[in-house]
Amino acid sequence: MAKSTTAKYLACHDFDSCNSCQEDRCYISQRYMEGSMWQAVVVDELVWVGGFSSRSDEIEGVLKTFGFRFPVGCQTKETGLFITQKENGIMGLGRHRSTVMAYMLSAGRVTQNLFTLCFAGDGGEVVFGGVDYGHHTSDVGYTPLLDDNSAFYPVHVKRLGVNGAPLDIDESTLNSGRGIIVDSGTTDTFFDAKGKRSFMKAFKEAAGREYSESRMEISEDELAALPVISVVLSGMSGNGSDDVQLDIPASKYLTPDNNGYYYGNFHFSERSGGGKMRQIVSAVVVPA
Repeated sequence: MAKSTTAKYLACHDFDSCNSCQEDRCYISQRYMEGSMWQAVVVDELVWVGGFSSRSDEIEGVLKTFGFRFPVGCQTKETGLFITQKENGIMGLGRHRSTVMAYMLSAGRVTQNLFTLCFAGDGGEVVFGGVDYGHHTSDVGYTPLLDDNSAFYPVHVKRLGVNGAPLDIDESTLNSGRGIIVDSGTTDTFFDAKGKRSFMKAFKEAAGREYSESRMEISEDELAALPVISVVLSGMSGNGSDDVQLDIPASKYLTPDNNGYYYGNFHFSERSGGGKMRQIVSAVVVPA
């Protein structure tokens, strides 16, 4: 706060998502299943998306053109991966009025309620208000969101496959319970536990070895020879003519450590149905 000339503390009545109030300041916090957590005090700040130079006159122009007021959580405590990973903050992009996307739209900084994410091993890109087609090497496939009232991004998975052969998992089982969501904050991909036996059997037949979520010793040649996992999403037409098939090589569904071992990040562990997809989605175009 001391380094900002534009930030101010938000009172508790100015923000509707406070977890606690201290001296009429709003505090928020979040815990995650893998053990990380953070706490923060909420401040109203002038922010912008994009880069800038160090010259003050250019910064002023950027703020005037692209800046907008936005409630930011200034972290007062963090644990777990927020300490050890390269980035120590998090930005929510759910379908909610308190997100950056919603504030940019309200301030007139973008004209479309749309953002895109591109995941890549050497970085990535976030685009607010549109799509940057310059990075695409093939046509973009679209799948509909299932629930306009959900704060998440629910999609329909029609089938899974290993090396082109469909798994013996019923479509209704894949999408049961809470359904399947696209979640950029989840490091792994999860499906219904009832599909595990079919997946394990198909993987062993195709790879000649067991799939493991634990440590696997794999050479580069062995990695390249492992099967491709396919996920088929419903297309916009609903008649199957434009379904979206995502083909994921082993380099994308296995995570290496620093000692030459790999860990499987495809899980069939959801006991109440549904699941989350992250690693398998290389680019996401989302109407927020």
